[in-house]
Amino acid sequence: MKKYMLLYKNPTGEAWANMTPESMKTMMDQWMVWYGRVGSAVVDGGTPLHSVMQIGQGKASAGKNPITGYTIVQAEDDAALKGILDGHPHLMTPDSNVEVLELKPMSM
Repeated sequence: MKKYMLLYKNPTGEAWANMTPESMKTMMDQWMVWYGRVGSAVVDGGTPLHSVMQIGQGKASAGKNPITGYTIVQAEDDAALKGILDGHPHLMTPDSNVEVLELKPMSM
C-alpha cells in the first residue's frame, strides 16, 4: 500500500477566511461526505495551513505559499488514488488544485 500527501493549493490563498458561516458549513459538509466515501484510505485527515513566513539565507519575509492544507491517504496504486481524488471537494474550488506527493519509505 502506497501513502500519498495531498497538498491543497489555491493561488488566492485563504479564500475560506472570508466565507460566511453558511458557506463554511456547506464546504465542511462536502468534506465530510468525501471523508466518509474514502473511509480508511485517509491516514491523516490533515488541517488547514496558513503561510506565516519564508526563511532562507538568514532572512525572513512574509509567507506567500499557495498551499492551504494537506491530507495523507493510502492507496494500492495510482489508479486507486485517482478514484480517491474523484469528486474531491478542493477540486470544486475555482483555480484550486491538489499536488500529490508519494511518501517514499526510507531504510536506515
